[in-house]
Amino acid sequence: MTTETPSLLDRVLAASAVGTRERSVDPDLVAAIVRDEFGLAGTLQRIATEKDDTFVLGRAGGAEGRQLVKVSSSYEDPLTVDLQSVALDHAAAHDPTLPLPRLRRARHGATMIAVGGGCGPHPRLLRVLSYLEGEPIGQRTPTPDQARLLGSSLARLSLALRGLEHRGADRLLIWDLQNLAQLRPLLTYVDRPELRTLVERVLDIFDSDVAPLLPSAEHQVLHGDFNRFNVLVDGAAPQYVTGIIDFGDVTRTAVALDLAVAAGSFLTAQEDPWRDVLALVDGYLEVRPLTEADLDIVAGAAPARVALRVLVTAYQRATDPERAAYLRSHGHDDLARLRALARIEPNGIRHRLQRLMERHRTVLRRNEPQ
Repeated sequence: MTTETPSLLDRVLAASAVGTRERSVDPDLVAAIVRDEFGLAGTLQRIATEKDDTFVLGRAGGAEGRQLVKVSSSYEDPLTVDLQSVALDHAAAHDPTLPLPRLRRARHGATMIAVGGGCGPHPRLLRVLSYLEGEPIGQRTPTPDQARLLGSSLARLSLALRGLEHRGADRLLIWDLQNLAQLRPLLTYVDRPELRTLVERVLDIFDSDVAPLLPSAEHQVLHGDFNRFNVLVDGAAPQYVTGIIDFGDVTRTAVALDLAVAAGSFLTAQEDPWRDVLALVDGYLEVRPLTEADLDIVAGAAPARVALRVLVTAYQRATDPERAAYLRSHGHDDLARLRALARIEPNGIRHRLQRLMERHRTVLRRNEPQ
């Protein structure tokens, strides 16, 4: 008897725990572990997340005493959870002023405590992290200066993660745009003809214009999910960005794709859907120069990030409606954005990004010692 080898699509879905169902962890169990292992007590408030169970631990000391408690899914490999923790520590060590959550150690020095009760093959792992103040950007529109600060923050984070090596970094992840070609079969789950046509157009552009550039692009371990809901901001603070959270999608990928994820989140349905993105890329280039090929990748991959969420949401609607509802809350205007993007010639966007790059190169040349 022969066993059929899973397709790469099946492997990506399985590795990303897509289509799995996890039971919610008992808050009383979480409270007991946090008290006994970390010496912390307070009220737990559950917050919505895609995969894990996450709580805010409120303490009598007020805002400064709050902590974030995360319990991983039992479908998530402990190696992946360790990668997330190592990435946080590595970035904080290389750029201590980055606004990142800091891991709290338990009484005996561990950062992860095993929790039982999951549906999957792995132990659930509990971690306690510092709570960062600020509000997610959500649907608010940043000013051009604020968008530049977003871009510079992402560039700083990418530089802080450079050099990180971890045996769990080369993971299969559905949200990694490197795997986008394998997800084309999910188009069958997109039931609206117009939306399916728009997504297919974006996939075609990605296959022809982006995929050939990826093998020679610079790769490293990166955050992978710098979006409107994973960046905390304070409009009154001079640095604007007060927190970069959720390292759940950290992986080794192309540097340009990491920027494309952020760009995709800030595309709009306006007449010029790229306006905010251009300011964000401008801020990024102030901190980390990119190549012409990198910006060509961003031009084709940013819309692909929008298309990717449509594909995953459509698939989840069929397999896990509750998780699909969470994803829809992050992409309620995806159809309108794809319509707006379809009106823009890809070459036009590439030229606008190249002009940004040339302007930064000109500034660098002027500042070089004579």
